[in-house]
Amino acid sequence: MKKNKIQNQEVLDIFRNNEENEEEEEKTSYKNIIQEHACEEKVLPKQKTYLFIDLFKTSFIALITLNICFGWMVCSMLYYGVSLNSVDMAGNRYLNFLLMHVVEFPSMVTSYYLCKRFGHRKPTTFCMMFSGLNCIVSNFVTKGSFWFPLILVILGKFGIAAAFASVYLLSAEIFPTVVRANGLGVASVSARIGGIIAPFILQLSAYIKWLPLSIYGVLSVMSGMLLLLLPEPKDKDLPQTFEDLENWET
Repeated sequence: MKKNKIQNQEVLDIFRNNEENEEEEEKTSYKNIIQEHACEEKVLPKQKTYLFIDLFKTSFIALITLNICFGWMVCSMLYYGVSLNSVDMAGNRYLNFLLMHVVEFPSMVTSYYLCKRFGHRKPTTFCMMFSGLNCIVSNFVTKGSFWFPLILVILGKFGIAAAFASVYLLSAEIFPTVVRANGLGVASVSARIGGIIAPFILQLSAYIKWLPLSIYGVLSVMSGMLLLLLPEPKDKDLPQTFEDLENWET
């Protein structure tokens, strides 16, 4: 009996020693893992964090940013301005408003086809200038049926809706990866500003009937021409850094 107790005690001691050894091994392995991660953090260089202010650090990227922001602002201004103006045109205001929005579907299809065929810069420029010219000419078609100026304004909405769709892709292709999200954010804010300004410009029709559409049209043509100054992203790899974007021009 006494011998069995001694053997049992020896077995328990063995178990205790094994548990203590396992705990020490686990502690040692945890320490090794922590040390390895600490070494890796020291070896890996810290990545630079880019802010929206980096979009204006050099004259080259600042001009591109301002150009794109102006394009977004004009697109939004014309898009909402023409839509709101439709209810003040001759004819049925409900039908006019409906036509302004029905035309957006073919404009998206057209934008997709043009961008796939010619890239994003030229179609965006063409659509903005097309829209602006139609808005300007609609002011001078005063004789005859009310359908003529209405059709011209609808074509203006067609063009600006197509441009608004393609300017998103154009901006995403031009902004380098390190500031792409910041760039699109700033451009989107510019679009919201354009949407805010649009109804105030529309109020000028109380003084000069043809002034709002003329302002929209002139700004759209100007913005379309300025977009031609942007780098052409067609058939090029997306820029990862500012240097990559500058190399597009060389």
